[in-house]
Order: sequence, then C-alpha cells, then structure tokens
Amino acid sequence: MQKVLAKESMKFLKLVAVGLLLIIVLILAGEKLSGIEALILALLPYMLYQIYSAIQSAKKRKKK
Repeated sequence: MQKVLAKESMKFLKLVAVGLLLIIVLILAGEKLSGIEALILALLPYMLYQIYSAIQSAKKRKKK
C-alpha cells in the first residue's frame, strides 16, 4: 500500500511541476492570472493524467 501511495505522490508532484512550468511560461509571456486560474493550471496535467488512466483501465476491462 505504501509503495502505491509513494508512486502516486511522485506522479502527482511531477505533474504539478509541469503545471507550474506552464504557469511560469504564461507569466513570462505576459498573461495576467488570478489565483484560481493559476491553481487550475497547476493541477490540470494531473487531472488529465487521471482521466487518461481511467479510460485506459476501462478499455482493458472491456477487452477481457
């Protein structure tokens, strides 16, 4: 259980880092972001990954 939790937390941290890089790029490009927009953009890569994982596992179950 702890291995799974550690693995998921590492995925979360990596994907949030990607989201933060996205925010940095947008700020450097001159975009003005509110706090909520920045939070959504920071979490967006993780949410998209979770949706992708759910779709892939559903496809695997459907094949069996």
